[in-house]
Amino acid sequence: MNHKRVVLDTNVVISALVFGGQAGYLVEKLIEANWDLVVCEQLFHEVAHKLRDKFQADEQVISDLQFWLGQESWYEPSECQGISSDPADDYLFGLAESAQADFLVSGDKKHVLKVKSRAGTQVVSISQMIKILEP
Repeated sequence: MNHKRVVLDTNVVISALVFGGQAGYLVEKLIEANWDLVVCEQLFHEVAHKLRDKFQADEQVISDLQFWLGQESWYEPSECQGISSDPADDYLFGLAESAQADFLVSGDKKHVLKVKSRAGTQVVSISQMIKILEP
């Protein structure tokens, strides 16, 4: 079966885990619709680091995150440079490319969302992705 694939920017994953809201709703909808959530080591470590440092998450939360993401599709990002105006975000585009993701969802209007699309992957906001899932 050919599943649709989506890369969630770290800000979307953290928002879903910490606050729920639209990001949490989106993740629930993606899982219910059997979408492949595409992850890589760098994305996992960035999320874990921010959860520990900004939100004082304990090791049980990190362990739960690792278990949850362990159920998803892991890829090695393609080498990408100069895609985003923030070089730290380029790996997300490399991840989307290597996974042949349909969408990259981000809340980063300043850098990631400015790209719009790349290598067959549409770059969308949380609300745009919800509209795609619920036409």
